[in-house]
Amino acid sequence: MNKANLVVLLLFVLLQSLTGQNLIHNPSFEELRNLPIKRLDVWNYEFESTSSHKAFREHLNYWFSGNKNSPDLRILKEEYFAYSKSKYGEHYRARTGSNVIGLVTYMENKDGNNFREYIAIKLKESLKKNVKTYVEFWVLLDRQSKFASNNLGCYFSKKKIYSPAETPILLRPQINADSIILGDRFEWKKISGTFLPKDTYNFLTIGNFYSHEDTKLEEITFFRGEPFIDPTAYYLIDDVRVWQEGALPEKKFKSENIEVGTVIELENIEFETNSATLKESSFLELDELLSMLKSNSTMKIQILGHTDNIGNDSSNQLLSEKRAKRIYDYLLSKSINPTQLNYAGFGEAKPIADNSTIEGRSRNRRVEFLVLEKEH
Repeated sequence: MNKANLVVLLLFVLLQSLTGQNLIHNPSFEELRNLPIKRLDVWNYEFESTSSHKAFREHLNYWFSGNKNSPDLRILKEEYFAYSKSKYGEHYRARTGSNVIGLVTYMENKDGNNFREYIAIKLKESLKKNVKTYVEFWVLLDRQSKFASNNLGCYFSKKKIYSPAETPILLRPQINADSIILGDRFEWKKISGTFLPKDTYNFLTIGNFYSHEDTKLEEITFFRGEPFIDPTAYYLIDDVRVWQEGALPEKKFKSENIEVGTVIELENIEFETNSATLKESSFLELDELLSMLKSNSTMKIQILGHTDNIGNDSSNQLLSEKRAKRIYDYLLSKSINPTQLNYAGFGEAKPIADNSTIEGRSRNRRVEFLVLEKEH
């Protein structure tokens, strides 16, 4: 088996182990029913012949609307990429697979400004009371949004939440984005957090649980919607994960599947902007790497830091080295033998994607590890 196939196999094993522990059915919205989805006579979204709220209601497994309104199932097939690129020179991609959800967090129309949409689902099993619970999902501001907003959050409940009205469901979510969600165009942003359930919750609802007065807005200058569309804050959502402490396997990285010379990306490592300060969400994956190293004392790895090409070469080189060293120092602080580790930074010298696009730059900002030695 060649190196490329080994990496593919490893990533598949890792994905399976994570998915098996996720308490969310159909987390990336790829499981559909009543196929094929018929093309619409009038398309709801530019280039997307089958995306609509009807597709959400009639074809998406497990998920349902949390109120009278219906979110959209957005289906981003290859033909969409071609048309979008020809017109705009850019396009959205689902973070995983081909499908995402489109959700309104704010809208201005003739009836006011309290229009909201919600997606909801029953968990695979009830959350255990007072056990640390991890939540994450990814969002991207749609090009037709006139506004960006905050207050996109998760509310866990014992019973199904449903409102027969179009107005906000005014509850206090356990996880919430308090700051306006904007960032670079076409770059997925992760919303994540932890909490201790006060009850054995069975359902999850995602949306804006705050009134207009308590919602922050920012007008978008790169708005590309049609003039007849009501001004909205509208987000794409993908890859919803919920798990509880102790539910993930101790070893995410399985050393028996990793050969010497294999380079593995640490996919869930996040730093503060232009900094080597690790965000709290990074430590789960680092601890899984730590577990592998402790159980394989003869394994030696090199931590590799990379950046995109924004900024000057020397600054990028220094930042990549600092980030690699931060992970190196963290592993040493957890009693890993120093002979098992070293680190290096490559700045912008080794891109894996096109730095001329936001998506490409996001992929190039990464940390990896290279397996230098191991006993068979």
